[in-house]
Amino acid sequence: MRINRYLASCGVASRRKSEELIMSGKVKVNGAVVTDLATDINEEKDKVTVSGRPVKLKTGNVYYMLNKPAGVISASSSDHGDKTVIDMVDSRGRRLFPVGRLDKDTEGLIFITDDGDFAYRMTHPKFEKEKQYLAVLTGNVDDRDIKKLSKGVLLDGRNANAKAVRKIENVNGDSLIDITISEGRNRQIRRMCEIIGHPVKSLKRIREGSISLGNLGVGEYRELTASEVKKCLSETGVSGMNHISREIIAGYVMKTGSAAGKGRSASSDAKRYGSGSTEKDEAGRGGRKTGVHGTGKGAYIAGASGKRPSKGRCGPVADEDGAKYTRRSRFGSNRRNDSGRDRNGDGKKENRLMRIAVRTGGKDKD
Repeated sequence: MRINRYLASCGVASRRKSEELIMSGKVKVNGAVVTDLATDINEEKDKVTVSGRPVKLKTGNVYYMLNKPAGVISASSSDHGDKTVIDMVDSRGRRLFPVGRLDKDTEGLIFITDDGDFAYRMTHPKFEKEKQYLAVLTGNVDDRDIKKLSKGVLLDGRNANAKAVRKIENVNGDSLIDITISEGRNRQIRRMCEIIGHPVKSLKRIREGSISLGNLGVGEYRELTASEVKKCLSETGVSGMNHISREIIAGYVMKTGSAAGKGRSASSDAKRYGSGSTEKDEAGRGGRKTGVHGTGKGAYIAGASGKRPSKGRCGPVADEDGAKYTRRSRFGSNRRNDSGRDRNGDGKKENRLMRIAVRTGGKDKD
């Protein structure tokens, strides 16, 4: 084994830093200073020291999965004093490094290890390791936007596409989507979504390969099991989009502050996103079940057919706090509650906001 690789495997430093130590005369092999980078080390016979301290190969490797918080950088060290993912785990005296990267503003699953082969298998494009994300995008994403992400957009002269993508829900005028890619190009999802006109507001990686984040809390980490490591090293190919529990979706929406129902518990939001709930289909249309659809301004109540009321027609809608009232006519109607009484109490015409909602079929144009 070459001496620079040997020192890196012992956890002394990276290969490049190890080369600097060798060239500076701080490394001895069997008592003699060595400055030749081509020197081979016999792991069983040679005695190596760095600045007088003996170093030995560490047995076994470390494999962590971390739920990275936003604001932490995916690097082994920082020249600007930023907190790194390595700062958040127990290094056990080893030279650990992140596998791939997440943007500073992105949270979620990232692996940390000292196994170069593991990192290679998880990051090289030829192994097509899937990466699944939850993302809140600005504005209303419709079926045309979904098709654009699936078909792909040009990034740096090459096509970049989502392997799987679906819209989960509208949240306070924005869109929560589930998107899976098999590449790891710089800021790929953020750039793709900017191109289709829906910039990312928040982004969280929930799966990489076959390993899902599960209920691991933000800032928490755990070791991968032996079977998980084996699976990561052996699997290749694309398997499609994995199921995400409603509890995880609800918890993410609550954390981002995008839901109209701020202040509700995650469990109550999980019920809201469950059966008979407000879920929309991939085209952004109202779900096929009755009940309140959408959140915030422009939400509506589906009838037995599960469809949104036609433009300008009478039909129940919901205001910003989710209260129900009856839209009596297309223009100048009084705001009515379910009992038929004026909600305003003074019989005033509905305000500008509701006139806009009526003209646009419930879509918020402000």
